Amino acid sequence: MRLKFTLTVVLTSFSYFLTSAQNTALSFNGTSTTVTTPAYVVPTSGDFTVEFWYFMPSIGTAAQEFVSQGQTGGGFYIGTSNITGQFRAGDNWQNTLVNAPLNQWTHVALTNAAGTGTLYINGVAKSSTTGYSINTGGSTFTVGKQFTGFNEYLAATVDQIRVWSIALTAAQVKQSMYGGVPDNTAGLIADYQMNEGSGTTMGNGTATTGQDGTLNNSPAWVASPVQFGSNALSFDGVDDQVIAQPNAAFDISTGTVEASINPTALNTTAMEIVGNRSGGTGRYSFHVSSTAVGLYNGTIFQTWDFAGLNAGVPYTIPNGAWTHLSWVTDGSQTTLYVNGTSVGSIAEAFGTATGMTFDIGVSKTSGVDAELFQGSIDEVRVWSTQLTPAQITSYMGVSLFGNEPGLNALYSFDQGNPSNDNTGLLTAIDNTANSNNATLENFTLTGTTSNFVLSTIVPLPVNFTSFTATGAGGKALLQWQTAQEENSHDFSVERSTDGVHYSAIGDVAAAGNSTSPKNYTFTDETPATGLNYYRLDEIDLDGKSMYSAVRTVVFATGDAQKLVWFALGGNSAEVSLLSGSNEFYTLSTVDGRTVRKGQLNAGKLYLSDLASGIYIVNVTTFKGQQMPVKVLIP
Repeated sequence: MRLKFTLTVVLTSFSYFLTSAQNTALSFNGTSTTVTTPAYVVPTSGDFTVEFWYFMPSIGTAAQEFVSQGQTGGGFYIGTSNITGQFRAGDNWQNTLVNAPLNQWTHVALTNAAGTGTLYINGVAKSSTTGYSINTGGSTFTVGKQFTGFNEYLAATVDQIRVWSIALTAAQVKQSMYGGVPDNTAGLIADYQMNEGSGTTMGNGTATTGQDGTLNNSPAWVASPVQFGSNALSFDGVDDQVIAQPNAAFDISTGTVEASINPTALNTTAMEIVGNRSGGTGRYSFHVSSTAVGLYNGTIFQTWDFAGLNAGVPYTIPNGAWTHLSWVTDGSQTTLYVNGTSVGSIAEAFGTATGMTFDIGVSKTSGVDAELFQGSIDEVRVWSTQLTPAQITSYMGVSLFGNEPGLNALYSFDQGNPSNDNTGLLTAIDNTANSNNATLENFTLTGTTSNFVLSTIVPLPVNFTSFTATGAGGKALLQWQTAQEENSHDFSVERSTDGVHYSAIGDVAAAGNSTSPKNYTFTDETPATGLNYYRLDEIDLDGKSMYSAVRTVVFATGDAQKLVWFALGGNSAEVSLLSGSNEFYTLSTVDGRTVRKGQLNAGKLYLSDLASGIYIVNVTTFKGQQMPVKVLIP
């Protein structure tokens, strides 16, 4: 489901994503492929964090290294041992005793806090050591191989490498896992999203220069499912199920259990939504059919009958539509809320069994799978507190943070590329501090069912039905259409030349509120030579925003160069020399006073920390041509 916001001391709120345009990773062949940077990236003193995702098909016959830096005797690396099948984390922590998951996408984070190293797997702290440190000298930051002198090549796929100059907390590790971390976040040194999709450069998204990686011997660009998504989970009704291992956090006697469901095949069979049960008994499980919602407490099965026979409030759970269900128990009776409204109580408490698995979409009865759910499930929550009607209404239709008082488990399924290939994305993250991650079992993870799917519990503020970008006459024409808009303020048109760094180049007013199709256009008069990436940042009246898909236009290389500029906001601007590289520039005031001199970086100059006024940027091309442009700093 779509997030409200994500927050911590370090990680700040981020824009909503409608879809991901190009989400790629790098695949290494185990024999020769690497990525190297020209500088050290991991701090050799003080605190740090290194995190990334990987997919490894086998442990192999030799040690493998995901990332490394330094030299023997105190070098830094995160890799696997072919002897034990476990992670190694540097010369002074070679035995973490943590097994490396295979054939599934796995998130790894190594933090060093004042000499205490902690290894997190999928957001859960698995091992720690004291006296952790790394040395200086030796090889620069490398992906896919041990530092110089060792041929420990990687046979795996890697995505989203981040390096921090701080030790992230457990909560921050979890919140950083699926992206949404602005590149200017405090402490973020390097952010390798690996979404270039082609070429020989692995770009660093932060402002730190000299840390881009160079691909050696052609590691392959491949599609990746690792991304944040406003998603739910679709169950096929045959064998799909999500299982969390027994934990006392599920063993509530008073409290609340919640789930949003979108069934596609309701009938007289009571399909299970969620339950704390296994073996021949259970503590509680909740079921739905075409006529009732039921509670089984390990001994008694009783229903709220929406024909009015028991509950007294007729209500039928619809097929093909989202319904939010909350079960609140006080230890003697349980009240059911449908879309925030109470439909009645039954005199049934939860059972007392312990040591049960927590199951989503399936009944576990004496080792037999039964009552399998068909349709989509989202926002599964277990509370040790009895939510009030006001709290139920407030929390309904939004994702929570995981730190709400009394929240014992939270499965939001906000990961993956909806209805596309999510092979290997098998972990359902519990977003609370309890970190009772669950496992997806039997999902095909391709296509529109048995997979992550787009959640429509909360209508998107803007529903894009089309977005195109075409080039003609040296200009780029952008056209888009919306089917409905809710509290939309404007569309900020953004352009990038590398698919990573975007800048606003224009603004188009939005309709505000509309249920009929609306058409918009924008023309980029000065596109860059080569590949241009375009996206729309839709901004609501309350300041929240979300991105559209990305579209690209290619303009052929020519001899003529253009010097253009556009405002970035916040008393800053960008000057861009089309087809430029590291030409020399002079920045001066209109009265001729020189403010600074230097060289462009990839044809670009970012201006900030300047007093308001008009400035002259004069660039000298390699052909000796003087190219001045006036820049207004508001």
